[in-house]
Amino acid sequence: MYEIGQIIFCIPQGRTTVFAARVIEERVVRRKNNVDRTWIVERTGADGKFTSVDLSEFRCETFSNEKQMRKVLMKRATDALSSLLDDVVKRANEDFGRLDVETNPHPKHFDDVVEGDGDIDDHVNVQLPDGSIVKANVKLPDGTTMKVNA
Repeated sequence: MYEIGQIIFCIPQGRTTVFAARVIEERVVRRKNNVDRTWIVERTGADGKFTSVDLSEFRCETFSNEKQMRKVLMKRATDALSSLLDDVVKRANEDFGRLDVETNPHPKHFDDVVEGDGDIDDHVNVQLPDGSIVKANVKLPDGTTMKVNA
């Protein structure tokens, strides 16, 4: 599954963090009816020093390259933003009746996401059903800033 020395990217379940680790050891335990395989990785701790840990302790999604991980994270962030905007449009329609503001019921696909340079001024203007304009600026756990083209 992994190669010794391989760098992997991990997204722990239920957390909003991402970390990189290097595979340093494979442990294989053979039993009568099965084989258990675990992977030991090293990563830097809060103190900046390397720590060796069993990868299974993290219960995380792993990616063998940054491109795969980025695609998954961007899709999740885009889906979350789309859901947020869908909810506000739905609520506005329920609270104020059908509005004469054009809305897009089908948000753009995550491939339409553009990465910013992390500057706080990176944003996109989104027009809400009441006509007001809001700025969408999302900073992902890896430090990149994301905005959705409207």
